[in-house]
Amino acid sequence: MAEEVKWNVHIKYVCNILNKNYYIIHSLKNVISNNALRGIYFANFHSHLRYGILFWGSNSQGIKVFKLQKKVVRLICNVKK
Repeated sequence: MAEEVKWNVHIKYVCNILNKNYYIIHSLKNVISNNALRGIYFANFHSHLRYGILFWGSNSQGIKVFKLQKKVVRLICNVKK
């Protein structure tokens, strides 16, 4: 059973949650201040990002999570790719 548990499943789950939080931040971008967006980022996005990062952060699939983080930070800071 332990062989079936893989970090890829957890990373996929985290990416799903982070995508939902990205959508929330994107929806609120033009409605609330950047300070409020920053608070939402740390409460809803960053907290999920940090959970277990020491264990799955070195996984090759972990880059997907960090790309989502860069995407939301760019959104909040009004920076293009």
